[in-house]
Amino acid sequence: MDIIPRLKLYSLLIVGMMCHVPAIAESGLGLDLDLNDELAGRPDIAGNHALALQNGEQHQLTIQQSGIRNHAESQQYGMDNLATIDQMGGDLLIYTNQDGFQNVVNASQKGQRNQLVSEQLGNDNRIDVDQNGRGIQTRVSQYGDSNLADIQQMGLGLRSEVIQEGDGLSVQVLQGY
Repeated sequence: MDIIPRLKLYSLLIVGMMCHVPAIAESGLGLDLDLNDELAGRPDIAGNHALALQNGEQHQLTIQQSGIRNHAESQQYGMDNLATIDQMGGDLLIYTNQDGFQNVVNASQKGQRNQLVSEQLGNDNRIDVDQNGRGIQTRVSQYGDSNLADIQQMGLGLRSEVIQEGDGLSVQVLQGY
């Protein structure tokens, strides 16, 4: 497979600690995964798992995981998209899909069963999520241009879902204990 020459335009860093660390980085190969099948928390799998798909130019991706049973998938299409993912603890899951130009996702999760599903299909969109502990879930979708979603969730059974469809929209969700 001729993957290495195609990855030279991308900045890709995947860091995993503890247990085994399978990491897959593909570029422009058309690999399509079923999120529910491939990344769902499964007790028979131990370790950290990361998948990065990039197609386009000048994408940047950083995935840092520690603990057990972390799962992360990032898909970037278009040009100059940035994703930073940082996870620790339990059965965490992050999925992000960026298709457009200059989109940014910053996601941080700490413990237990956190989840984040993110999707941006326009240009110049930004998602910042900082989650903490227990059964937290977040789903963000932005379809237009220049949208901002800023979500912070701290503890217990919190849940948040944001969908924005126009241009220049902004939402901020803060939740506590």
